[in-house]
Amino acid sequence: IKGFYDVGVSYLDNEEYNKAIDVFRKAIRRNPAIPQLHNALGLALLRKSGSLKIAKPAFDKAIQLDPHYPEPYFNIGVFYAGTVKDPVLAIEQFEKAIKADPGFAKAYMGLGWLYMEKEDGYKAAEMFGKAVELDPQLLEAQYGLGLAYVAIKKNELALKPITALRIASRNDLAQAIETAIQEKKPEALTG
Repeated sequence: IKGFYDVGVSYLDNEEYNKAIDVFRKAIRRNPAIPQLHNALGLALLRKSGSLKIAKPAFDKAIQLDPHYPEPYFNIGVFYAGTVKDPVLAIEQFEKAIKADPGFAKAYMGLGWLYMEKEDGYKAAEMFGKAVELDPQLLEAQYGLGLAYVAIKKNELALKPITALRIASRNDLAQAIETAIQEKKPEALTG
Protein backbone atom coordinates (compact mmCIF):
# COMPACT_ATOMS: atom_id res chain seq x y z
CA ILE A 1 0.00 0.00 0.00
CA LYS A 2 2.87 2.37 0.81
CA GLY A 3 4.20 1.86 -2.70
CA PHE A 4 0.84 2.82 -4.19
CA TYR A 5 0.67 5.84 -1.92
CA ASP A 6 4.17 7.03 -2.85
CA VAL A 7 3.48 6.59 -6.58
CA GLY A 8 0.17 8.42 -6.23
CA VAL A 9 1.79 11.31 -4.40
CA SER A 10 4.44 11.50 -7.11
CA TYR A 11 1.70 11.77 -9.75
CA LEU A 12 -0.04 14.38 -7.61
CA ASP A 13 3.16 16.41 -7.32
CA ASN A 14 3.60 16.23 -11.10
CA GLU A 15 -0.01 17.35 -11.67
CA GLU A 16 -0.91 14.01 -13.28
CA TYR A 17 -4.23 13.91 -11.50
CA ASN A 18 -5.93 11.11 -13.46
CA LYS A 19 -3.01 8.79 -12.76
CA ALA A 20 -2.97 9.80 -9.09
CA ILE A 21 -6.70 9.17 -8.78
CA ASP A 22 -6.35 5.72 -10.37
CA VAL A 23 -3.48 4.72 -8.08
CA PHE A 24 -5.21 5.94 -4.92
CA ARG A 25 -8.42 4.13 -5.88
CA LYS A 26 -6.49 0.89 -6.46
CA ALA A 27 -4.81 1.25 -3.06
CA ILE A 28 -8.17 1.94 -1.39
CA ARG A 29 -9.65 -1.20 -2.96
CA ARG A 30 -6.80 -3.19 -1.40
CA ASN A 31 -7.12 -1.54 2.01
CA PRO A 32 -10.07 0.82 2.49
CA ALA A 33 -9.24 1.50 6.15
CA ILE A 34 -6.31 3.88 5.60
CA PRO A 35 -7.40 7.52 6.03
CA GLN A 36 -4.28 8.89 4.29
CA LEU A 37 -5.34 7.17 1.06
CA HIS A 38 -8.80 8.74 1.16
CA ASN A 39 -7.32 12.16 1.94
CA ALA A 40 -4.86 11.84 -0.96
CA LEU A 41 -7.69 10.78 -3.26
CA GLY A 42 -9.69 13.81 -2.13
CA LEU A 43 -6.75 16.09 -2.82
CA ALA A 44 -6.26 14.62 -6.31
CA LEU A 45 -9.97 14.97 -7.07
CA LEU A 46 -10.00 18.53 -5.75
CA ARG A 47 -6.99 19.58 -7.80
CA LYS A 48 -8.34 17.92 -10.95
CA SER A 49 -11.89 19.20 -10.73
CA GLY A 50 -11.58 22.34 -8.65
CA SER A 51 -14.80 21.16 -6.98
CA LEU A 52 -15.05 20.48 -3.27
CA LYS A 53 -18.36 18.71 -3.93
CA ILE A 54 -16.51 16.04 -5.92
CA ALA A 55 -13.63 15.70 -3.43
CA LYS A 56 -15.54 16.00 -0.15
CA PRO A 57 -16.72 12.36 0.09
CA ALA A 58 -13.07 11.22 0.09
CA PHE A 59 -12.12 13.79 2.75
CA ASP A 60 -15.18 12.81 4.81
CA LYS A 61 -14.19 9.15 4.63
CA ALA A 62 -10.67 9.98 5.87
CA ILE A 63 -12.17 11.91 8.79
CA GLN A 64 -14.61 9.09 9.55
CA LEU A 65 -11.74 6.58 9.65
CA ASP A 66 -9.62 8.78 11.92
CA PRO A 67 -11.23 11.84 13.51
CA HIS A 68 -7.80 12.90 14.83
CA TYR A 69 -6.29 13.08 11.34
CA PRO A 70 -5.98 16.83 10.56
CA GLU A 71 -4.98 16.77 6.87
CA PRO A 72 -8.49 16.55 5.34
CA TYR A 73 -9.66 19.57 7.35
CA PHE A 74 -6.51 21.44 6.33
CA ASN A 75 -6.98 20.62 2.64
CA ILE A 76 -10.58 21.81 2.74
CA GLY A 77 -9.44 24.96 4.55
CA VAL A 78 -6.83 25.68 1.90
CA PHE A 79 -9.54 25.32 -0.76
CA TYR A 80 -11.81 27.78 1.06
CA ALA A 81 -8.94 30.21 1.65
CA GLY A 82 -7.48 30.09 -1.85
CA THR A 83 -10.07 29.06 -4.40
CA VAL A 84 -13.31 30.22 -2.81
CA LYS A 85 -11.78 33.19 -0.92
CA ASP A 86 -14.03 32.55 2.08
CA PRO A 87 -11.97 33.24 5.20
CA VAL A 88 -14.79 32.32 7.58
CA LEU A 89 -15.10 28.78 6.20
CA ALA A 90 -11.31 28.48 5.94
CA ILE A 91 -10.84 29.46 9.59
CA GLU A 92 -13.49 26.93 10.60
CA GLN A 93 -11.62 24.13 8.81
CA PHE A 94 -8.20 25.12 10.15
CA GLU A 95 -9.65 25.20 13.67
CA LYS A 96 -11.12 21.72 13.11
CA ALA A 97 -7.66 20.53 12.06
CA ILE A 98 -6.20 21.95 15.29
CA LYS A 99 -8.94 20.34 17.34
CA ALA A 100 -8.20 17.01 15.64
CA ASP A 101 -4.46 17.41 16.32
CA PRO A 102 -3.30 20.40 18.42
CA GLY A 103 0.26 19.78 17.22
CA PHE A 104 -0.57 20.24 13.53
CA ALA A 105 1.62 23.21 12.60
CA LYS A 106 0.26 23.75 9.08
CA ALA A 107 -3.19 24.65 10.43
CA TYR A 108 -1.73 27.41 12.59
CA MET A 109 0.18 28.63 9.55
CA GLY A 110 -3.04 28.69 7.51
CA LEU A 111 -4.67 30.79 10.22
CA GLY A 112 -1.65 33.07 10.22
CA TRP A 113 -2.06 33.84 6.53
CA LEU A 114 -5.77 34.49 6.96
CA TYR A 115 -5.09 36.94 9.78
CA MET A 116 -2.46 38.66 7.62
CA GLU A 117 -5.14 39.12 4.93
CA LYS A 118 -7.42 40.62 7.60
CA GLU A 119 -4.52 42.94 8.54
CA ASP A 120 -4.43 41.58 12.10
CA GLY A 121 -0.67 41.37 12.48
CA TYR A 122 -0.79 40.53 16.19
CA LYS A 123 -3.07 37.51 15.71
CA ALA A 124 -1.04 36.50 12.62
CA ALA A 125 2.21 36.65 14.62
CA GLU A 126 0.60 34.51 17.32
CA MET A 127 -0.50 31.85 14.81
CA PHE A 128 2.77 31.84 12.86
CA GLY A 129 4.68 31.74 16.14
CA LYS A 130 2.76 28.65 17.22
CA ALA A 131 3.39 27.01 13.84
CA VAL A 132 7.14 27.72 14.09
CA GLU A 133 7.21 26.50 17.68
CA LEU A 134 5.65 23.20 16.57
CA ASP A 135 7.72 22.87 13.38
CA PRO A 136 10.73 25.20 12.97
CA GLN A 137 11.36 23.66 9.53
CA LEU A 138 8.02 24.96 8.20
CA LEU A 139 9.64 27.71 6.16
CA GLU A 140 6.43 29.30 4.96
CA ALA A 141 5.51 29.85 8.62
CA GLN A 142 8.94 31.38 9.30
CA TYR A 143 8.34 33.72 6.37
CA GLY A 144 4.86 34.62 7.59
CA LEU A 145 6.16 35.23 11.09
CA GLY A 146 8.77 37.65 9.77
CA LEU A 147 6.14 39.54 7.75
CA ALA A 148 3.78 39.63 10.74
CA TYR A 149 6.51 41.14 12.90
CA VAL A 150 7.08 43.82 10.25
CA ALA A 151 3.32 44.48 10.13
CA ILE A 152 3.22 45.13 13.89
CA LYS A 153 6.43 47.21 13.78
CA LYS A 154 8.53 44.66 15.68
CA ASN A 155 11.29 44.57 13.07
CA GLU A 156 13.91 43.41 15.57
CA LEU A 157 11.90 40.20 16.12
CA ALA A 158 11.95 39.53 12.36
CA LEU A 159 15.68 38.79 12.56
CA LYS A 160 15.09 35.29 13.92
CA PRO A 161 12.85 34.17 11.02
CA ILE A 162 15.22 35.87 8.55
CA THR A 163 18.13 33.91 10.02
CA ALA A 164 16.18 30.63 9.95
CA LEU A 165 15.30 31.21 6.28
CA ARG A 166 18.92 32.02 5.38
CA ILE A 167 20.14 28.86 7.15
CA ALA A 168 17.57 26.87 5.14
CA SER A 169 18.90 28.49 1.91
CA ARG A 170 15.67 30.41 1.33
CA ASN A 171 17.40 33.71 0.74
CA ASP A 172 14.48 34.80 -1.47
CA LEU A 173 12.06 34.69 1.48
CA ALA A 174 14.58 36.26 3.87
CA GLN A 175 15.14 39.07 1.36
CA ALA A 176 11.39 39.61 0.98
CA ILE A 177 11.11 40.21 4.75
CA GLU A 178 14.08 42.59 4.65
CA THR A 179 12.47 44.45 1.75
CA ALA A 180 9.23 44.73 3.72
CA ILE A 181 11.20 46.22 6.62
CA GLN A 182 12.74 48.82 4.31
CA GLU A 183 9.38 49.67 2.75
CA LYS A 184 7.80 50.16 6.20
CA LYS A 185 10.50 52.69 7.18
CA PRO A 186 9.89 55.73 4.97
CA GLU A 187 10.90 57.97 7.89
CA ALA A 188 14.40 56.53 7.65
CA LEU A 189 14.65 57.86 4.11
CA THR A 190 13.44 61.37 4.90
CA GLY A 191 15.50 61.89 7.97
